[in-house]
Amino acid sequence: MPVNLLAVGCVLLCCAFIVGLMRARKLRERYAIMWFVLGLVLFFLALFPRVLVYLAEATGFELPSNFVFFCAIVVLIGVSLQLSSALGHAEERMRTLAEATALVEERVRELETMLRQKESDDA
Repeated sequence: MPVNLLAVGCVLLCCAFIVGLMRARKLRERYAIMWFVLGLVLFFLALFPRVLVYLAEATGFELPSNFVFFCAIVVLIGVSLQLSSALGHAEERMRTLAEATALVEERVRELETMLRQKESDDA
């Protein structure tokens, strides 16, 4: 039972850390929700470890720890894919904004040139 209490304590500590990151605006809500869901699953498994043993046996794993490592790898791959997708969208948005900025700067230069020519014609 003490191991279960340690696991529950770690999950609660991680959830408090997530809340702290959100308050400091270092973690967005959509990522925080994902981590909270994962924390709830781990909290449930820490309270009811027989569920973990049942899931491991049902999926053909010899040891529950192997099942946990497999699930952790799957979650990390999912997070990696999601972050890669977000990075790709951010890069595309940055490229689009850079192009738009360049067009605006070019237009400003054209207007400044036209203004100088008009001022020199008026003088």
